[in-house]
Amino acid sequence: MTKKSYIRTSTLVNGFEISSNYEKRSTKVANQILEKLAEAGAKIKTDDLVGKETIAVLNQGVTEIKVSITDAEETDRMNEALSNNQEPITKSWETR
Repeated sequence: MTKKSYIRTSTLVNGFEISSNYEKRSTKVANQILEKLAEAGAKIKTDDLVGKETIAVLNQGVTEIKVSITDAEETDRMNEALSNNQEPITKSWETR
C-alpha cells in the first residue's frame, strides 16, 4: 500500500488568499513538491507534534505560495478521535 499525504496549497497576494486546494496524494509526490519548492528558495519547517506537518513558503514579490503537507494516516486518526469525543475540546466553548 502506498503511503499517503494530505497536501494543502494556498496562493496569497499581499496576504490575501486568492486560491487554495486540498488533496490526498502519495507521499512520494508530496516529497517531490517539497524538493521543487526548496530548489526555488522556499523556507521549509517541520512540526512533528500533530500530523507530522511540513510547511513550505515561497515568496515571489507580493505573491506567496504556501504548501502544508501532513501524514494522511495520522491526520485521519486524529480527526476520527476528535469526532468520537463527546466532551468539548476547550472549556471556552461550553454553554454558560
